[in-house]
Amino acid sequence: SSDVSTEDEEIKIASRITEADLKNDIKSLDRALQRTLYLIVKKPRESHSWQFPQGGVEKTETLVQAASRELEEECGNCMDVWFVGRRPIGYYKYDYPKCFIRDNIEYKGAKVFFMAAHIFAGQVKVDNKEIIDFAWVTKQEMKNYVHTDYYEAVKDMLSEH
Repeated sequence: SSDVSTEDEEIKIASRITEADLKNDIKSLDRALQRTLYLIVKKPRESHSWQFPQGGVEKTETLVQAASRELEEECGNCMDVWFVGRRPIGYYKYDYPKCFIRDNIEYKGAKVFFMAAHIFAGQVKVDNKEIIDFAWVTKQEMKNYVHTDYYEAVKDMLSEH
């Protein structure tokens, strides 16, 4: 048997500034290592185009099942994620334009429930139809992408770090 000695080895602490930080690569999870990054996606429209991945809940689904399905539909199946709990961390309510009709039913508005999840591995793969772009952003960076009303609705759910 042989002993492995680390006596003469110098321990080097890696920099918290990565190549992705230097390039401001908002598609990389290897940036802003000391901060929480949030996934936002861009819809192919002029206004309110940036938001969290989202979609409708089917009648037989729980909120977690709907969130998981919508995340995969919008962002691909190349991410290993874990949903934190089974209850929403908050919601956002908004009104539709007057006389909004879908499937011959008039709707007044919608509620969006937010489910927290952590990514362990993988990356977003947009379909370039429903979603045309994505970014991993800090709470402060999110202000530069999402509509002011949306940010005001979600900001208190987001970590400062």
